[in-house]
Amino acid sequence: YNGDRFSVITITEGSNKKEVGAALIARIASLLDGAYEIEEMKSDDNGNTFVSRRPVRPNDIGILVRANNDAIPFKRELAKLGIPSVVIGLSKILASDEAKDVLYVLEAIMAPSRNTINRALLNAFTGLDLQEVMHQDEVVTIGRFSDYKAEWEKAGVYKALFSFIADYKVEGHLTDPATRGGERIISNLYQIIELLYKQQITKNLSSIELVDWLRRGIEDPSEDGD
Repeated sequence: YNGDRFSVITITEGSNKKEVGAALIARIASLLDGAYEIEEMKSDDNGNTFVSRRPVRPNDIGILVRANNDAIPFKRELAKLGIPSVVIGLSKILASDEAKDVLYVLEAIMAPSRNTINRALLNAFTGLDLQEVMHQDEVVTIGRFSDYKAEWEKAGVYKALFSFIADYKVEGHLTDPATRGGERIISNLYQIIELLYKQQITKNLSSIELVDWLRRGIEDPSEDGD
């Protein structure tokens, strides 16, 4: 927030990685210069909710990279500006609640049924409650997840999951100031999708193999999902 709401996602073009990286660091520095604020929903002692604003902090910002080594140059440049940063490894991402929720979504896409879909929708991504999920048209919803399955088989897991994100307005929900921890959740979600895409492409995994990779990584994140 800077007098007016600004776009959560911006796209910067550059002729090379160094140029894009410099633009990214400059953008982060600008977000932390005190001019930008984050709106949060809070409650007073009487249970009344109100909007509170605070300056953007370093831990509100995340940089998604394909490998931990790719994060080192960013960490070095941020340090020069006195901006603290940490590199979150694969094991930490796979141990997150978001990894389990993505697993439920993938299982529902692979085998669409009322039970698998209900479990996939009752998570932090959608913000739907039990009553809202139970009142959805079962035929329409199963058909939608069947379409995701066809997309997965034709264009990959990346396309299928982003169709899910679009249909259930996940980004809008998670970037809403009223959603507690939304920025962290969406950052983890996108990083998990990137990991799935990387595994599918580099190891040529089938949908069953990819879900198994994620499941094993969640059960034992110390193995980094290998």
